[in-house]
Amino acid sequence: MKATFFILALFWATTSFAQFQSLKQLKSDYLANEKNDYEVLFAHFNKTKFLPGEDLWLTVYANSSHTGTPRQLTSNALLSIYNEDNQSVLSNYQIYIENGTGSSFVKLNKAIFKPGKYVAVISTQYLKNFNSNYSYTQELEMLSNEKIAVAEPTKTVKPKIFIQDFPEGGHLLKNTANVVALKANYDNGSPVKNYTAVLVNQSKDTLLHFKSNQLGTSKFNFVPQEGQYTIHIKTENGASYTHNLSTVKTIGINLTINTMPQNYAAIQVNTNKSSYDKIKNKPFYLLIHKDGKLFSQEFRFEEGRNNLEIRIPKKALPAGVNTATVFNDQFEPILERLFYNSFGVNRIPLQAKVKEDLLDSLKVEIFSAKRIDTLSQMSISVLPIASEAYEPAHSIISANVLKPYVRGHLDQPSYYFNPDISSRKREYLIDLLLCTQGWRKIDWNQLGAKNLKYAAENGFTIKGKILNHNERRKTTIFLKTPGFSQVFDVNANGEFIAENIYVQDSAKISLGTVNERSEKLKKPKITARILPVKVKNTAFKNYQWKNTDPIFEGSPDFSLKNLNKSIFSTEELDSIVIQAKKAKREKPRRFNDVIYTEDINQNHVLVTNFIRSKGYLVKQNIGKLVILSNIRKNISGKGDRQVLLIIDNFQVRDPETADLYLNQLFMEDIEYIAFNKQGSSFGVTGFNGIIKIKTKLDYRERKRPNDLFYEYVSNNGYHPAKEFYRPPFKDFLNPLFKKYGAIEWVDQLILDKNKQKANFLIENTWNRKVNLFIEGISSDGKFISEIIELNTLPTNNE
Repeated sequence: MKATFFILALFWATTSFAQFQSLKQLKSDYLANEKNDYEVLFAHFNKTKFLPGEDLWLTVYANSSHTGTPRQLTSNALLSIYNEDNQSVLSNYQIYIENGTGSSFVKLNKAIFKPGKYVAVISTQYLKNFNSNYSYTQELEMLSNEKIAVAEPTKTVKPKIFIQDFPEGGHLLKNTANVVALKANYDNGSPVKNYTAVLVNQSKDTLLHFKSNQLGTSKFNFVPQEGQYTIHIKTENGASYTHNLSTVKTIGINLTINTMPQNYAAIQVNTNKSSYDKIKNKPFYLLIHKDGKLFSQEFRFEEGRNNLEIRIPKKALPAGVNTATVFNDQFEPILERLFYNSFGVNRIPLQAKVKEDLLDSLKVEIFSAKRIDTLSQMSISVLPIASEAYEPAHSIISANVLKPYVRGHLDQPSYYFNPDISSRKREYLIDLLLCTQGWRKIDWNQLGAKNLKYAAENGFTIKGKILNHNERRKTTIFLKTPGFSQVFDVNANGEFIAENIYVQDSAKISLGTVNERSEKLKKPKITARILPVKVKNTAFKNYQWKNTDPIFEGSPDFSLKNLNKSIFSTEELDSIVIQAKKAKREKPRRFNDVIYTEDINQNHVLVTNFIRSKGYLVKQNIGKLVILSNIRKNISGKGDRQVLLIIDNFQVRDPETADLYLNQLFMEDIEYIAFNKQGSSFGVTGFNGIIKIKTKLDYRERKRPNDLFYEYVSNNGYHPAKEFYRPPFKDFLNPLFKKYGAIEWVDQLILDKNKQKANFLIENTWNRKVNLFIEGISSDGKFISEIIELNTLPTNNE
């Protein structure tokens, strides 16, 4: 007879079913232990195998472990790459993360990245506070025309395999229904696929037959008695192995979880007659927990009941992998099991079609069959249909839903979330995987609040000191570097700290002082440094390289012998001009008239002439320039109605500095010019009106007169993305390009609720079919993960 409890809502740690203070303390300590959110990282690479002359593009996604949505806290992601000797070849390559997403580019210098295997590691400084398993890794391979490993069965050997059994809950219990998962791997970590197995008792009686899936896992049910049980395994190649099951316990309880019902998870706890007298009416406690969320339920084995079932609605549990732990009356953990809750794990299905053939390129449209209610961001790798150059370690779904909770190497993780398999089969496969994971990461003896040693990094810090500072004058520092400019205060000792700023690696940083009295910009004598200091990695420990099965050997790929004949010249890449992608428009606040230069016919060459055409008076006289309003006098009723001028976030009040900035500034050099003729929202300083000018990036990078700025080149910073390019192939239809070539990379494509679709261009390689490998996420945590086979013939417009 079963006792069944149906729980209609999930009570988190604020509500306790237990009546004991010690349970309350246990729950309190757990919440303290898990209160810190951390990043769950995923990196989408354009390829994982590279030809000589190719380079690497990637997009990094950082999600919150607590909310499952793009994480807003950290802006610094670190990319490091190690060779097969686990020695660093690329150290702490900084990637800028904004709203949980960032893209970058790595030049694969042939002198450094020689033919062979590498592993790329994505992490953050903040993740050092947590388990190292939270970093994201991806193996890469640099190819050559000498040899590439291809799995071909050239000889047969009997390799070593490792067999593990995982009784559900942690142990086998006599005279009780037990569920046992089995996992078989070769010694390199790859699964023993599709083996057949037989369970026999100590009398050599065959009890049951079963077989594994392609992932090397299987599961069976039986009621054990005393004695030794043995598994006999036979692989697809006919090799035989044996494995003795874990010892059967005579006293205790066990745990089984069934997540196959559509609306709830059924958790069943069982015991036997031998145990009943020892445990009857004693309290036990079920805790279900995930990343700081907690549910608890007390239960007892009452008279005549050897099992009971607790049902919990799936919508009341956290989405993804949960952990169920059973504690005894002494609050000691005695059973544990991971299980999967599919409710709340959502994806956005995408479709794609070619809208227009532009001869040398194709216009591709991405859209969803379902309405998109929030902004979604994605990256896309476009490869030939027969490509062998892309072997991702994870999809964005498996990296977020499975990876943080699964120990060791996970074979074919994307398979679990293949949209072509049914939801029921997916739940079964994931449940089977989780049955083989043993106990969760938590050490129940080490609960409590954690002291975090590493803070989340948000940009860079420039610390400096003005050596010729006059402490009697209030001075500010004007800092400008590509992509960023700002004014910072200087203390009485001439010291300043510019925190949380955007800095590009190896970019020019310019620092000038502005005296409050004269408002003139001057070149200071200064010392400055960038923090954090770049630290070179030395080795990557405990990484298990993915290898081919030991029954296979590599053989040459003969298509690579014609590599040099297939590409015009890999050295030509150094002379290719890379144009930065057009930045997203920013609309300056509190300006009612914003003119983007790309939107107007530029009848005016000089910016000063354009300002005059808007009704302002521009007075220039021997190195001085003043802009005057034609609307009103200044706030005192007197004066010359001087307008406040802001150029690249720097307020220019001094006529000499204004002349230096505006004299010979051309309209083609600016991104936009904005006018606020009233200026009252800026206070007294803007009473006569404000003009704000943002110059183009390439203009800001040009050298300004060095008598105004102290300049130096940064030795740390972000590595921004570059426009995609590839080696110039002579023939897009040859086998080499079809196997290892790349067509396009789109690093950040946006879908939102207003447009519901997005377009991008790919080069026309005359291949009738190509694959789109798409990864991304929406602002509310819905995943995008698709492999779309795209017919390159245009589809008629709807």
